[in-house]
Amino acid sequence: MTNPAVPIPDGSLVRTAIQLGFTLPPDAEGQIATFGRMLYETNTHTNLTRIPESDYMTLHVLDCLAIGLCREFHQAHSVIDVGTGAGLPGILLAIAMPQTEFLLIDARSKKIDFVKAVISALGIANARALHIRAEDHPRSTAVQFDMAVSRATGPLERVLTATAGLVKRSGMVAVWKGPGLTAELAGAGTGPRGDLQRVIELTLPGTDICRRIALFRSRTPEPRRAKGKVG
Repeated sequence: MTNPAVPIPDGSLVRTAIQLGFTLPPDAEGQIATFGRMLYETNTHTNLTRIPESDYMTLHVLDCLAIGLCREFHQAHSVIDVGTGAGLPGILLAIAMPQTEFLLIDARSKKIDFVKAVISALGIANARALHIRAEDHPRSTAVQFDMAVSRATGPLERVLTATAGLVKRSGMVAVWKGPGLTAELAGAGTGPRGDLQRVIELTLPGTDICRRIALFRSRTPEPRRAKGKVG
């Protein structure tokens, strides 16, 4: 017998989500709780997360929703989650923002299989998942996104390289980082790939964990115009 969902204290998610900039849809709490149940059931036989179930709300849900403090995120119509893993943050953001289209990509097929199962089970109509490396995703104006997000996927320089060309010109790239962000910014050659706009910094509720989200403005080149006469 399995638990129906990871429990969420009454009202706490809605209140905290508002502080982070989200007005959650009516069914969001149930979907987020069920996602947690699926995550930890699957984690018993497939490595999806090292964060214990007791910390699901704080270290996964609220951490992912921290991007709500970025005004540009609320203006995006399309978002790509690069290296989504178990669907974090993409699943949670798609639940919180049903009017925004999300593509969740990862190079590990087992994790994308799980993400697809969650999307289907929860009926998340505004999200789809794709088994592909970010570097192999087509770089054309037809598939560029308003924003890219990436959480816990490796060194900053590698993330910026992977997202280069996926975001529209002057779009945004948001990268979740911890205390080591300052050193990574000093060592990352970000010039050709994006300009650091600002860093969102907060302490996760109920913890002493400092989370930083670095926001970069894309430098995707303008598409080349075809040579010759028009008409």
